[in-house]
Amino acid sequence: MDEQVEILMKEYDVMRNEIRLYINKYYIAMTVILGIFTAGIFKTSQGESGFKFIWVPYIIAAIIGYMTLVSFFINKTAGYVRHIEWRINKIQSKETDEGQGTEDVRQGLLLWESFYADYGMNRDSGRQFASLFTWALAAFGLVSVAMMSLVIAFGYEEAKRLDFARFSWISPERLFLFSSIIFLTFSIYAYWRVNTKVREEVRKLNKELAALYQK
Repeated sequence: MDEQVEILMKEYDVMRNEIRLYINKYYIAMTVILGIFTAGIFKTSQGESGFKFIWVPYIIAAIIGYMTLVSFFINKTAGYVRHIEWRINKIQSKETDEGQGTEDVRQGLLLWESFYADYGMNRDSGRQFASLFTWALAAFGLVSVAMMSLVIAFGYEEAKRLDFARFSWISPERLFLFSSIIFLTFSIYAYWRVNTKVREEVRKLNKELAALYQK
């Protein structure tokens, strides 16, 4: 038993370090987004060269897509860490209950991914806006919408100065407005959907692995 726990603990440490690496990439992406907003909104003149608002929504959408990919690996790795925690707790407590969801995880030795990671956040159920962070998330969302609206407004003015000789059926500013909103909306929805779906699938997989482990 001790040998199994030692092996699992080594795997646990490796996976936790991997999660930290992914989280660092995630925060770097958030810093880049904040830097883009800061560079654009606080520049001295809208006509100043070196910064084009027209590209900002597409860059932000691409970064959110990158964050979605990173979050996918974070949630998948965290799900595996949760299973490792369950196995170690199972070995140590010598419980015989069937199914990962039938026992009280609070009685285990390792509780981070199994209990504390989602406590008060409701990420597993995709109900973050019904969590303890509702007001913080709402404030963050409103500020983000306000800043992006300002950027899109400046980009709209820049698009007016463009000339699409081959696309006379649509004006550059309208193309920019519709495409930027669509890209941003889709990227934000994909981020939320992928995060929620991965966590759901990982929880199902953990239950299947738990059932196999107990046979």
